[in-house]
Amino acid sequence: VALKQAAGIVFAEGSQSNGGLACPFCQKESLSEDELWKHCPMFHLNEKNARKKCPVCKETPRDYIQVHIRNCHGPVGRGEITSEYYADMPLYAFSLVVCRRERDGKYLLVQEFLNQGFWLPGGRVDPGEGFREAALRETREEAGMDVELTGVLSVEYSPHSHMTRDGPSFYARMRVIFMARPKDDQQEPKSVPDFDSMGATWASAEEIRSGLRLRGSEPLVWSQYLADGGQIQPLSVLQSK
Repeated sequence: VALKQAAGIVFAEGSQSNGGLACPFCQKESLSEDELWKHCPMFHLNEKNARKKCPVCKETPRDYIQVHIRNCHGPVGRGEITSEYYADMPLYAFSLVVCRRERDGKYLLVQEFLNQGFWLPGGRVDPGEGFREAALRETREEAGMDVELTGVLSVEYSPHSHMTRDGPSFYARMRVIFMARPKDDQQEPKSVPDFDSMGATWASAEEIRSGLRLRGSEPLVWSQYLADGGQIQPLSVLQSK
């Protein structure tokens, strides 16, 4: 099958080539943009990937010519295939904390500002900060509690896109959801509002299911997951290098 596909590409070049482009490696002429896009990996993928002038845009790209042709021309240039250059899209990282008090099984919840309801302590990872450090800091800022991280419940990666006046814009969100317990079972959560939250409280799984207004479903989802005996991964699954 592979040989038939390769033969089809070679035959198409030989019988239908009427473009004005020349291969930057072997100087084969009369290639269309799409033919050049197929020709380069078919015949020159193992050649030294030097910086050369692009026969399509007539520029000498900072990137290697094979990478440039692949990501800027042909079906990629028309938006039919995603460019690998989107690998530098922004990544926003967050830490969330499911903190359960061992003596009564209650969960630590933060009362969000703007009357959004209750949610897990957590927030964005600051520049130069790790996920664990962010989890501890956010729990201290939003809930007024010092906690010990005991495991990892989930690592989530979510790509997103939206349209702007200049075309599609891409970004990704990564969240690490930690399991934790209070360092001091008798420590009271935050009760004085500030810019980080209105305060915090301990709530039972039953209260989460039936009585509290929640900002999002995470408190409900994770309290039920743990009630069902869901697995907690060790902190060692999250490595910083």
